[in-house]
This record gives sequence, structure tokens and C-alpha cells, in this order.
Amino acid sequence: MKTIATSILFGFFAIMSPAVADDKAPKKDIVDTAVAAGSFKTLAAALGAAGLVDTMKGDG
Repeated sequence: MKTIATSILFGFFAIMSPAVADDKAPKKDIVDTAVAAGSFKTLAAALGAAGLVDTMKGDG
């Protein structure tokens, strides 16, 4: 019985660890990614010229 409980507890932590780790990562949107990469200058400029920066930074 103790082995089963230990196995279940271990399985729970094994499943939940990646989920908790993902929450700590900073959330980047397409604008931040394009600017940070440096290779999407045209995309970043087009978003700025079209006035879509705030729209693309919003929630889905």
C-alpha cells in the first residue's frame, strides 16, 4: 500500500512539474519576439506603420 501511494505521489509530481515550470516563463507576444529576434525588422516596421502594435500585444 505504501508503495502504491508513493508511486501515485511521484507520478503526480512528475506530471505537474512541467506545468509549474511553464508559468514562470515570461509571456512574449509576436511584437516582442519580432523585435528581439532582430531578423524580423520588416514585420516590426509593418506592424508599427499599420498601427497594429497594441492589437498584436493584446490577448488573442
